Amino acid sequence: MKRLLCVVAVSVLALSHCATSGNKSNGSGQSVKPTKGTFRIGVVLPLSGKYKLYGESAFHGIECAAGVVDPCTSPIHVELIVKDSRGDAATAATAVEELVAQDHVMAIIGPLMSREVIAAAQKAQQLQVPLISLSQKDGVTDIGNFIFRVALNTSSQVDTLVDYAVKQKGYKTFGILYPTNAYGLTFRAAFAEAVTKAGGRVVAERGYGEEIANIVDASSQQDAPPVVRSRSGVGTDGTWHEAGKSTRSSVPIGSEIPVEGMSVRPKIPTIKGAEVIFIPDSYRAVVNMVQYGDADMFKGVQLLGTNRWDESGLLDVASNVDGAVFVDGFFANSDNIGVQKFVETFRQAYQIKPTILEAQAYDATLMVEKAIERGGRKPASMRNALDNLSNVKGLIGRISFGPGRDAEKQLVLLTVSNGSIVELRK
Repeated sequence: MKRLLCVVAVSVLALSHCATSGNKSNGSGQSVKPTKGTFRIGVVLPLSGKYKLYGESAFHGIECAAGVVDPCTSPIHVELIVKDSRGDAATAATAVEELVAQDHVMAIIGPLMSREVIAAAQKAQQLQVPLISLSQKDGVTDIGNFIFRVALNTSSQVDTLVDYAVKQKGYKTFGILYPTNAYGLTFRAAFAEAVTKAGGRVVAERGYGEEIANIVDASSQQDAPPVVRSRSGVGTDGTWHEAGKSTRSSVPIGSEIPVEGMSVRPKIPTIKGAEVIFIPDSYRAVVNMVQYGDADMFKGVQLLGTNRWDESGLLDVASNVDGAVFVDGFFANSDNIGVQKFVETFRQAYQIKPTILEAQAYDATLMVEKAIERGGRKPASMRNALDNLSNVKGLIGRISFGPGRDAEKQLVLLTVSNGSIVELRK
């Protein structure tokens, strides 16, 4: 049978979508009755406004895992009740309340943005309905025992990098170059602690302002002052979905604005005497350090980075960062058979290549479906089933919810090699 995707406008600013597993999407836009016996899952995502692209990307991942669009399939017959949060905290909280009171969902997937996730999680905890956050914002699961998270987080990235550098490669001395914003400070502290715990030693740390990542070459602009690229979308918590550069080329980084009085380039910090230098910042910061600082500053040093390095723009200085290692939660060009199958299926369904947005939403939906298989029928039993999930087969490996209800999952180590970003061979 075909599945039918329905979209119902409930106001000018908010949308409610429902996708039900019994008929495939035919694009008709018709409204359908919930299929008897289906399991209702709520979804809260920004489907309008400036974060629309990100919300739609995550929604596609959820749809694919639920088997809504051909050739995606699902072993569970589910109905998705989707609310538009608009990226707004109050709207997200209201959406959670409506999904519980009106739609009687057994669990909610989302939100995505850091600015909305706390309000939504607080409401879900109050109403005792499981919520699986897709936001990187730390501390969300501390709100209560009904709150789970499937997203990249600080500790998983740091632990993966330190395990590689100390346990696998045997490095002993480390330096940290970090932006003095919340993202940089959080990663600096976590990395330093993990290195020390693993038996390594941090021998130098240097902080710098965000202007390094914002430098834009103005040499082609006659008589124009130096400019920086505004990163109005960058959150102080450093969430990927608010990063200055989208994973999709159709989304602009931001507008270039003159910086009054900026007559010289920012001073690029350096670190000496460390075998490894960790830079928890965007790929752009790394590129600018090479282009506007000492081009040889990283020679003979093992570079480590976060998932913000996983952009093709890093290859502008490929020869200077060859061998650099960084981490991400998904790599579409992986040799992993499961990833290859997902990428091909997704491409057939949506005519685009999936990114981490779609991948983590897909994994979150798989976890809910597995919880249904294990007896999660109502919010309370769903919470218990989610809490006891372990070794669920995800896109790139097994997933479990840890004691703090964060998803514990394998991450991907990437490296720059011969002018390309490739998966690191262990």
